Amino acid sequence: MSDIILGIESSCDDTSAAVICDGVLLSNVIASQSVHEAYGGVVPELASRAHQQNIVPVVSEAIKRAGIDKKDLSAIAFTAGPGLIGSLLVGTSFAKGFSTALGIPMVEVNHLHGHVLAHFIKEDDTTEVPHFPYMCLLISGGNSQIIIVEDYNKMRILGQTHQPGLEVDMGSSFEVFMQKLVAVRCRPARSGFSISAGVGFGMKNYRMTGSVRFVKDDSHLVLKPYPEGADPKFSRVKVGYFCLPVTLCQDLGKGFRIEGGAVVNFNVCAKMKSRYMLDGEEHTYKDDNLHQRKTTVDIFGHLKYRSIGMYVKYSPMTVLDTNFGPDFKHFSCGLTLFY
Repeated sequence: MSDIILGIESSCDDTSAAVICDGVLLSNVIASQSVHEAYGGVVPELASRAHQQNIVPVVSEAIKRAGIDKKDLSAIAFTAGPGLIGSLLVGTSFAKGFSTALGIPMVEVNHLHGHVLAHFIKEDDTTEVPHFPYMCLLISGGNSQIIIVEDYNKMRILGQTHQPGLEVDMGSSFEVFMQKLVAVRCRPARSGFSISAGVGFGMKNYRMTGSVRFVKDDSHLVLKPYPEGADPKFSRVKVGYFCLPVTLCQDLGKGFRIEGGAVVNFNVCAKMKSRYMLDGEEHTYKDDNLHQRKTTVDIFGHLKYRSIGMYVKYSPMTVLDTNFGPDFKHFSCGLTLFY
């Protein structure tokens, strides 16, 4: 039995619908919006209104050109983001209503993943498709990425342009750790130089600002806009870890000591949580099972005076597994007590 899928795309100013049967394109209908020409760019409110006018005739025409009946559809795929929130809501709402009426499943599609995997759409059985792995250059609006595509659901981002909303809230992001719960120190000479190693644990809290939030999309952590009219409170990721610090220490005299080295982190859990207000109600979205990188290494520096000190730490390795989330590195500094 063939799989016949209706795809709906409404992320910007084009209303599009296509029908695919077992990977072969049966029809593709696009309705462009000329209303924006007078403004020199896309006006989000006008775009969403035009989508409302276009989506029913566009879908109807796509099904007609495919030579099928709507009852033949196996599923409905729709763009869930990124894109203009009002435009996305039109496509999402139509897909929900249509799938409910037909009693068939919906498939939520990340806009950027759709671009990457569009190479697998065939015009006929003779169309050649890529073989895994392959490199993809993605240029879509404000999202430009170089991606290694290893499988349909396994992609690794090599580089990307800046994404708005991915700024850290410095006042609310923090790291708490007990870096040397148990420690061993070796003094190979009497010059004040020593080598130490220990075992500890800690927690990193990355709290973000901006107009987008973290959302779990299937098994992937992605960035999506807040609902229209929402008042964002926060969106954050927490990572818990055990650590193995190895440092070189030098006593400077009069209670001062300087240290530097590497800290190997064994990340045991990662969680996300987002909160916003909408129509006077508080909405919370969370997931306690993110795909963190199992092991990361931090570069650590520490200046200490007796029982207090200041430290800087940089992690050149992304905290989350890039196959399941965005590239996520960090730099931190702060105070230490009784270290």
